[in-house]
Amino acid sequence: MVHDAQILSSRDDFSLSTFTVLEEDGEHIDPDKIQRLKRAIEMALIAPEKVNIQQTRLTRIKRQFKFEPKVTFLPTKRKRTQIELVAFDAPGILADIGDVFCSSGLMLHTAKITTIGERAEDLFIVSTEDGDELTKQQEENLKANLIAELSPE
Repeated sequence: MVHDAQILSSRDDFSLSTFTVLEEDGEHIDPDKIQRLKRAIEMALIAPEKVNIQQTRLTRIKRQFKFEPKVTFLPTKRKRTQIELVAFDAPGILADIGDVFCSSGLMLHTAKITTIGERAEDLFIVSTEDGDELTKQQEENLKANLIAELSPE
């Protein structure tokens, strides 16, 4: 489970991503599993088209804790858009958010991922492909798409 993450993008199209990953019970991951994760990440970077995103089905108990996601747009000083997203921390949530960003034609500049129990509290700084902040219409469309993708079934 991704407990915390940061993604920082540079002006020359590089990014630095850091992740704090824990077992489901909050314990540290054993060294063998760390090596398997490292190999999987390396393979995904080498051949992203071969990545198989498997969604784990939620247990009945976890489904009871699901709540409607909340998407808030915050002001920034640069030509970018800051998004605060609070949602139920389901398996594959980051992949789902990434899919919505890609289908919306967004560039991700910074991400701060925080998991608190069953709750994901994430912050993203994005821009259009042209490097501009989102218009109000683009914000409304993005909000609707994120809520549709992350809402309880």
